[in-house]
Amino acid sequence: MNLQFNIVNIRLVEAQFSLNPKFNFPAGKPISVSSSFDIQYGVNNDNMVNVVSNVFSSNENQPFTYNISLLGQFKFEEMPDKDILDKIVHINCAAILFPYIRETIADLTRRAGVPPFHLSPVNLVNAYSAKIASQKSKAVVQEKIVKKQKANLVAAPVRVRVKR
Repeated sequence: MNLQFNIVNIRLVEAQFSLNPKFNFPAGKPISVSSSFDIQYGVNNDNMVNVVSNVFSSNENQPFTYNISLLGQFKFEEMPDKDILDKIVHINCAAILFPYIRETIADLTRRAGVPPFHLSPVNLVNAYSAKIASQKSKAVVQEKIVKKQKANLVAAPVRVRVKR
C-alpha cells in the first residue's frame, strides 16, 4: 500500500484570545501557561482527510487564555486502514499543523502587548502511544464491568410472588 499523502489546504478555523486583566506579571520570572492539545479527523470522498487540531487554555490563573483551531486537509493516494490512518493523523498530520498553531499563538500574544508565548514542543509519538494505552485500559475495565454484571445476573435468584 502506498501511504503517500499531500497537503491540500491548511487554514485557521477559530482563534480566541483573551488577556487576564487581574494577572500581575512577575518581574524577571518565567510565566507558566497550561495548554491542551486535541486532534479530530474525518474522511471525505476522494481519499481526503480533514484534520482539526485544537490547542486551548482555560486556566484563569495565567496571563491569558486562548483557543486555536486549525483545519488541515490531506489527500492520500490510497486510503490506509483505520488503525494506520489514526496513527498517521495523530503523529504526521498533527506534526505538520502544530507549527502553524505555535506561530498563531506567538503572534496573538505579541499583538496583545505581552511577550510572545511559544508553545513547548509536543512529542506526538508519546502522546499517541499514551492515547492508545488509555483506550486499551478503558476497554479492559469496561470488559471487567460487563463480565461482573453478567455474573451478577446469572447468580442472582429471581423471586416471584404470586397473589391468590
